[in-house]
Amino acid sequence: MSGMALVSDNKSVYNKVEARKTIVSLCYIMAGMQNKFVNDFKLEIGLYLSVLDAICVAINTINSIGFSAYYIIVNNFKHKIANEHSLNIRKFLFEHVNNYHDIHEKRRPDAITLSTAKHMVT
Repeated sequence: MSGMALVSDNKSVYNKVEARKTIVSLCYIMAGMQNKFVNDFKLEIGLYLSVLDAICVAINTINSIGFSAYYIIVNNFKHKIANEHSLNIRKFLFEHVNNYHDIHEKRRPDAITLSTAKHMVT
């Protein structure tokens, strides 16, 4: 085996170079995934502190030691959730309640209309 245990000596020079490129790419992808999960965890800690009514200075202090996100990031995320909540509820009702009644209503087919659309949520 060569100095790099993941690339066999039996491969051609070109294949060794390509294999090393692939390994480096995978390492970058794994590092990026780790950073994403760490950042999500820090945001969750910041949200938890916010729910506990921690003040801005406390959340930023926890951030300075690397355990939380900045207060402004936490606050912006809370506002984003609050703004999207009514849209998510409307979308849920439209997709589930509205379609339920359309599917389960009694219909009498005739030669003119094949189906009727009755909407509860518009």
